Amino acid sequence: DNLIIEIENTANLSGTVNIEIYDYLGRLIQTDAISKYGDKSQAVISLKGYASGSYFVKCYNHTFEKYFKVIKL
Repeated sequence: DNLIIEIENTANLSGTVNIEIYDYLGRLIQTDAISKYGDKSQAVISLKGYASGSYFVKCYNHTFEKYFKVIKL
């Protein structure tokens, strides 16, 4: 039920990384953020209460952008 997002090698990363989670219909269902802390930054996001299925995650700030798919069983 938990999604762990970790960013390694934050030396080239500046500021906070925003996290957006979308359902399979593209609706924004949750937001969070990771602040830079040392060489690694991590966020633990609970998907408890959401149905099993596919979710899409966008992590971004003004210097970084990454998308990926998560499947909740």
